[in-house]
Amino acid sequence: MQFSLPVAAIATRHTHLLDESSAVMTNLSEVLSQFDTHKLDSPAENLMSDRRDAKYLLPMAVLPRFLKGLSPQFSLLEHGGSRCFTYENTYFDTPELTCYQQHHNGQLGRLKVRYRRYRESDTAFFDLKFKNNKRRTIKERLEWGHAQSDVCVDSDNFPTGLKSALWHQSLDGAYRRLSLWNADSEDRLTVDFDLCFQTPDENNRTHLPEFFVAELKRRGKLSGSDFFQRAKTYTYLPTDFSKYCVGILITRPHSHKYNNFKPLLRRLQQFGCNNSYGAVAI
Repeated sequence: MQFSLPVAAIATRHTHLLDESSAVMTNLSEVLSQFDTHKLDSPAENLMSDRRDAKYLLPMAVLPRFLKGLSPQFSLLEHGGSRCFTYENTYFDTPELTCYQQHHNGQLGRLKVRYRRYRESDTAFFDLKFKNNKRRTIKERLEWGHAQSDVCVDSDNFPTGLKSALWHQSLDGAYRRLSLWNADSEDRLTVDFDLCFQTPDENNRTHLPEFFVAELKRRGKLSGSDFFQRAKTYTYLPTDFSKYCVGILITRPHSHKYNNFKPLLRRLQQFGCNNSYGAVAI
């Protein structure tokens, strides 16, 4: 079975969601200059279509020190003179927000469907991400040309209940990313900050500059990663964090279940995100 996703107007909606200026990047320029670099066409940037991952949430105040500790082991992606890149996402879900609900309930065999544009290179893709029952992330990518008005997706392998679902655009998001690579351990580490979200009608918008998300991605066991082991010694523990779920929660308060996300909301409040969650009782 195939279904079409209407995407003609997606690219224009992100224009003002995250502007070009970033005081954070000015503050990071010195520490980023200390990294060796790799290129977009290097093995470091090959798509990890089958992987394990772990996410860490940390306050922005520690980001320079965090990166400085990584520079001896990791190289940093550089492309077109940039070392920091802007990602623009549009997520798809059912009218009942089935994908959100599955994540909230901790259901494995769940699905995420998104459009992603890389602003600096002006390229765009559709990503289908499955979290299987072994907690591995399986990713399928479809390139999307700007002349196309929609994209056809094969839903035969979708989880039950989503094969014939009525999909719609449920959330827009944007953020900045640093992409790091450890050639010895083949660990990929991404650092995302300046997270922004808005509803597709652009009526509700929020910016979360108080924290960053570090995500370790590797094909083998996470315990085999030197970064994973060193993070434990610094009491950095992996956190179940979904940009999509947090964006839905903030921009649509009280429209869905969120009890299982209350510990995460309390954690974000510790970073100073109180204003963003004022409408959600935790």
